[in-house]
Amino acid sequence: MRSNNYFINMTTAVAAARPAARCLPSLAAAALVLVLALFLSACSSVFTSSIAGTIVDMEAADDGTVTGVSNANVYLYIDQADCLADLAAWVEGDDSSLPDAPTKAEYLYFQSTATDVDGGYQFNGFVWQTLFPQFGKTADRHEVFLLIYHPDYGLWPNPVPLFIVSDVTTQLARIEILDLWHDAKLTGRVTDWSNYVINSGTPDPEVAEDQLGLTGVSVSFYVAEEWDYDADGNIIEAKYPSRPTGTATTGDDGYWTADLRFPMQPNRAEDLGQAPVRITYGNTNYRANDYADGTDLDNRNGIGGTAVGRVRVDQDFDDDGRTATVGDWDDAFQLITILRESDDEPLNEITPVMMQRWRFSTTVRGRVWQYDVPDTPPKVYLNGVKVTLATANQAGDPAVDYTAEQTVGEDSADGYFNFGTVSWDLSQILNGDPALLDAARKAGRINYTVDLPDDAEFAATWPLDAELTPGQAVNLELEFTP
Repeated sequence: MRSNNYFINMTTAVAAARPAARCLPSLAAAALVLVLALFLSACSSVFTSSIAGTIVDMEAADDGTVTGVSNANVYLYIDQADCLADLAAWVEGDDSSLPDAPTKAEYLYFQSTATDVDGGYQFNGFVWQTLFPQFGKTADRHEVFLLIYHPDYGLWPNPVPLFIVSDVTTQLARIEILDLWHDAKLTGRVTDWSNYVINSGTPDPEVAEDQLGLTGVSVSFYVAEEWDYDADGNIIEAKYPSRPTGTATTGDDGYWTADLRFPMQPNRAEDLGQAPVRITYGNTNYRANDYADGTDLDNRNGIGGTAVGRVRVDQDFDDDGRTATVGDWDDAFQLITILRESDDEPLNEITPVMMQRWRFSTTVRGRVWQYDVPDTPPKVYLNGVKVTLATANQAGDPAVDYTAEQTVGEDSADGYFNFGTVSWDLSQILNGDPALLDAARKAGRINYTVDLPDDAEFAATWPLDAELTPGQAVNLELEFTP
């Protein structure tokens, strides 16, 4: 019979032997891993290749035109999971979410490059390692993954699987990407207030239809840079640029056309294919609203109403503290919602705008001669005579000039005065026969007076009437008795 000491000793011996017993499988596993690693290392192969491809605009390709996307960043990935991770991390409009953003802690792509002017790109020295090459150690075929980024297009993955072959330059399939912009075509017309019957809005029967327009008007477009939509789909929170997005000029018949681009907003998924645009009209001495002069221009342009395409006067574009309601005429504008160009909407037809000439000018000059015996030549022209000129209802003092000698080349002559450019505006054209007033305002004609000291009077030379007409220079000869 065995003593208890035996069991105690045996137990102690077994317990002491257990750590050694546990070490045996661990050592065996490590040895197996080492052997396996050596085996796999001996079996794996490293391959190289070059890659080339082209990035083109999808809409142009649909029209049969190949238009390369230049300056696009192309990111090359070995692992699809890395590619999908960078794609999922991207936020439209946020450069810090791009695969190569400088703030990123880790870069998942293998290589990157930029497309050339034709949209072409190339990767040289692409290296990969594979355990079981498809053609042994001789060659391999491997799938790669791309992301393409351009500010106008966003971030795009390759739409179809891409495979490369080792030791050659693989020409990948052409990749088409869709930009983040819409194209829109606009047309409109600017008409001339003077070509219409006042307080009627109907064309003057003596003016041909193709002559109703106003030529040479500069039309400026301010396409919103970003905006959002409310629950009912109405545009809200639109932000406009400080400089025009595009411009156009009216032709001889007053018509204009323009091609504009606008971004998908608020993003590609929620885009509705429309954009708000401010349109302004500029033409020296013309305006699109008349806040104080009592003409029917405001009614013609729908100011104060609710009609689509009406002229608005409630914005201070140039931040000078004034709007078109107080005479800053360049601040008048239309607010239009344009639609992207499509088969259903090929053209955005903008409500016509009527403009009115409100400021006029011409030049006035002449000579003063001494009235003694008018029929006896030569005339004696006088220097130092004060000549004053005032237009009807002129605010402020009249213009003043003194006759003086004038030299042209080697010849000199006495008695000349020159007021240069004389200007007046529509609000001054008030006098005269009421039946003729409308015609005078349309033409911009205004009465004026020229005064000399004492008993001076007009000589019998053109013009005999005391009326200024825009653009018709006036050259007077005045008699004066000292």
